Amino acid sequence: MKDDDRPGRPRTAVTDDNIEKVRDVTRKDRSLGVRAVAEEVNLDRERVRRILRKELNVRKVCAKLIPKLLSPGQCASPQCTVCEAIFSNKNIAVLEHPPYSPDLAHCDFYLFPKIKSVLKGNHFVSAEYVKAKTAETLNNFTEHDLQNCFASYTAVC
Repeated sequence: MKDDDRPGRPRTAVTDDNIEKVRDVTRKDRSLGVRAVAEEVNLDRERVRRILRKELNVRKVCAKLIPKLLSPGQCASPQCTVCEAIFSNKNIAVLEHPPYSPDLAHCDFYLFPKIKSVLKGNHFVSAEYVKAKTAETLNNFTEHDLQNCFASYTAVC
């Protein structure tokens, strides 16, 4: 059984060869944007964007193209093993929860922008200075600020 020919232009941009080209370019340099990848493989930006999202199942996060989910092979990678060892050595609990879940901490959506506005534009010498400035900012929150945070949390629940 075979489909009848359909009118219109045949698909020429999203082919197996082009998908492989885009995969190779993004593996070489994950910091490339869609425009740079499109220029590299000589395709339209929308076609590259479609290949990345639909065919390769990746998206842009922090200026890097990363897979949406780790494959079983990636979970057993040396990097994951090293991270798990560090977490266990430092007694850091790893919480089981879905990534990017909006249900984790609604109050963070109120607190983080306020903390970020205070830290923004400052250059810190070390992580200790960032922690100290963050603690200072949290300690300077008024009772009203915290009540608004809690009210926004309960409004969503």
